[in-house]
Amino acid sequence: ASTQQEFFVTWWNEDQTGAVASYISGVRINPFNAATVGSTMVLASGTDQRFLPEIAYNRARNEYLVVYTLMNAGQGDIWAVRLNAGGTILDGGEFAVAAWADSEDTPKVAASPTANTWLVVWESTTVADAGEIYGRFVTHLGVDGAPIQFDGYDINERLPAVSCIGESSRFFVSWSQQYSGLT
Repeated sequence: ASTQQEFFVTWWNEDQTGAVASYISGVRINPFNAATVGSTMVLASGTDQRFLPEIAYNRARNEYLVVYTLMNAGQGDIWAVRLNAGGTILDGGEFAVAAWADSEDTPKVAASPTANTWLVVWESTTVADAGEIYGRFVTHLGVDGAPIQFDGYDINERLPAVSCIGESSRFFVSWSQQYSGLT
C-alpha cells in the first residue's frame, strides 16, 4: 500500500484434522523493519472452506480487496471482502463475486491506482471439465456489472492473471490455453 507505506499479506489457514474449515487471515507489515503492524486478523471464515486468497490495494480509495475461493455445496465460488487501510472489514464483510452452477476458482485481482475499480478474474470449470476465463469489476459498492467472458474458444483455458497498466484504468488479462485435445 503506497499510501500507507506498508505491506498487507494474506494466507489461508488449514486445519489438518478437518475440525475447523479453512479460513483467510491477514497481517500488515512494516516494510522498513519487517515487523507486524497490529495483530493478525481473520478476514473471512465460516463453515465452508475458504482458500487461495489474493489481495490488491486500491490507491484511489486507500482500501484493499481480498478475493478467494469459497467451497459452497461441493463446488467453488469466488468471494471477496473489502478492507480499509487499517485492515478493518468494510460493509458487512464477505460478498459473492461469482457464484453460479459451474465451479469457479483460482481468483486473481488487480486495482487501478487512479480509479475506484478492481478487476477480479477466475477460472470457471464446466461439467465437461473445460476451463473458461471470466472477470468482473468491483467497486466500493460491490460487483459492478455482469461477468465478462475473456475467451470464446471451445478448448481448455486455465490459470488466469491480471494487472493494471500504469496510472490508467486499463487492465491486462492473460491465461494458459490448451491447444491439443490430447490428455
